[in-house]
Amino acid sequence: MIHTEFAWETADMVADRAVVIRWGDLEPTPWKNGGGLTREIASSPEGSNTSDFDWRVSIADVEAAGPFSSFPGVDRVITLLEGGSMILDSESGRTVLTVREPHSFPGEASVTCELPDGSTRDLNLMTRRGQASGDVSIHTVSSPMRIDGDGSRRLVVALEDGVDARESQRSNWTLDCFDVLDTTGPLSVGPGTFALISVL
Repeated sequence: MIHTEFAWETADMVADRAVVIRWGDLEPTPWKNGGGLTREIASSPEGSNTSDFDWRVSIADVEAAGPFSSFPGVDRVITLLEGGSMILDSESGRTVLTVREPHSFPGEASVTCELPDGSTRDLNLMTRRGQASGDVSIHTVSSPMRIDGDGSRRLVVALEDGVDARESQRSNWTLDCFDVLDTTGPLSVGPGTFALISVL
């Protein structure tokens, strides 16, 4: 079972939400093409699957070279979290991924990966064109970073143990590596290293 913590604040009849998802509670599931395992962090609409989501965030373990699953009509952002490197080959050329550098590509592209340094772990954002859009950024801060609420859904993914997150003056959490804070409200995060995913 996923342990969650909630906080609400009513503004213009819309409730802010904050949910903490602990990495150890996420269950691995097979890739769409069966070539690996992934852990889904969040998706919309709730209960959607790999064929009908508007957007989806997950962390995948890649242990062998091979093709990526095809997702027509979907924009993808992949961010290498662990492992020396990953090489992507597609019709548009060859891309060498390095740790914590987000890379965007279309989901319908025919992409294969090479793992010159062995297995990797990566963070994935997928948004369906015309239904959602999003971006991924990586931050390392020595003091809390303020993130204002603008109506978008935000997921803060800790990339090390002990990342503090606070929502206003109401709630605060300590996130360990790959724990996630899923929120729509303003917050501050840090010190530490984390990925920030924003989805509209």
